[in-house]
Amino acid sequence: MKTLVKLLVAAVILNATVRLGLSTWQQYQFRDSVQQAILFGGKESTAQIKEQIIEEAEKQGVPLAAGDVTVERNGMLTTVEATYVDEIELFPRYVYPMTWSFKVDARRIEGQ
Repeated sequence: MKTLVKLLVAAVILNATVRLGLSTWQQYQFRDSVQQAILFGGKESTAQIKEQIIEEAEKQGVPLAAGDVTVERNGMLTTVEATYVDEIELFPRYVYPMTWSFKVDARRIEGQ
């Protein structure tokens, strides 16, 4: 009986760890795609870049609303800030709201 309880506790911890790890991986992947969008979108307007970011969020399953992302351009520097809440089910019927936020920027090279 003791062994069964220990296995159950280990399974619960493993499940929560895997789900949190998947959410973390998804956040890193999304942040990388945002970085690529601003790095290679030097000639695009900030509205077009924001649109690309929202589309990429939908494609990757990131719960990002249009109001949760800001794109600013100051000369040759483009900056994106985004915040979203990913609801992670760590235990059956127990959802943990994980807030992810990041800021990435890229400097455009003259002539691009």
